[in-house]
Amino acid sequence: MNLKILKNTDFKQTILNSDGLDKNKTSDNNKIHENNENFKNNNISYNNILFQSKNFSLILLSNSRKFDYNRIENLIVFGDSHSAVGTNYTDMTYTGRNHSGGKNWPLYLKDFNNMKLWNYATPRAPIYEKLFNDSRDLKTQCDYFYENMTKGKKFCNTWNENNSLFAFWFGTIDIGFRNHNYKTIEELSENFFNLIKRMYDYGLRNILILSAPPLYIIPSHRNFSKCRGISDENCIKFLKNEVLTFNDEIIAKSNIFFNKHTDINLIYYSTVDIFENIISNCNEYKFKDCINTWGRNKKKNVNDYFWANSHISDLANKILAENINNLLSSLNKSTS
Repeated sequence: MNLKILKNTDFKQTILNSDGLDKNKTSDNNKIHENNENFKNNNISYNNILFQSKNFSLILLSNSRKFDYNRIENLIVFGDSHSAVGTNYTDMTYTGRNHSGGKNWPLYLKDFNNMKLWNYATPRAPIYEKLFNDSRDLKTQCDYFYENMTKGKKFCNTWNENNSLFAFWFGTIDIGFRNHNYKTIEELSENFFNLIKRMYDYGLRNILILSAPPLYIIPSHRNFSKCRGISDENCIKFLKNEVLTFNDEIIAKSNIFFNKHTDINLIYYSTVDIFENIISNCNEYKFKDCINTWGRNKKKNVNDYFWANSHISDLANKILAENINNLLSSLNKSTS
């Protein structure tokens, strides 16, 4: 398992290795792994496959505000088509429509912890500045949140800073379709945390950030604009570097933001880690095919496939959500 833990005012970094033992031998942090049933039930080993020492989940916990997952009643989601569920932003109802061939991770996660889902994610959404005319970037999604859920608005009494988890999953559009006139990755990460600061001012205190996924192993990776006109080898090399750089920037700025705001809990979750682990152990996760997409084999069961299309399948989303859920649940035990 690749997991880093840091507590405010403590500034002691703890790294758990793949057998669950804390290299610094602190018993409290060992509980993180020992009590996470997902590692036992799903046999997730969390070994690095690519980018050694880069693919890790980072847990940043406040000493002044305990993270209590059992008391989280609201899951508030921002992102792109990996997270979208067909939301009506007027009344915040949703159809559940998504690209998984079933349910996607927010629909599973909200059920695992019995939470109300407020989903602002929209297909093809970048962090900042629209790349597609019909997409709502993170800034626009934050605008909708402001109009719906801040003080004096119609849903303002449905949540508070203690009973809500704000989840963000971006990077696919920003990496895959960024042109030479668009912002650099450093500028993107700065914009991302400027918007998180805006949400902090509205009451965000518990934050879940999912890393940019490993775009270089998506079956349709050749469709990304940066890969047009170059060889597949160079396309994969480019996407690997972009994903690594993007995620490194988010990790670095997560630490900076955490140190400036001592009353937050921030969980950075590596989708690179779990995607690559599943693909490398395809049959162990009960998939028959982790390379091709179900979209071209619709007479077959979607859950035989890791990829539904350019998005992960229903079963893959369930595994992702279950792993996140068990990680968040384990934090209660580690801080009790």
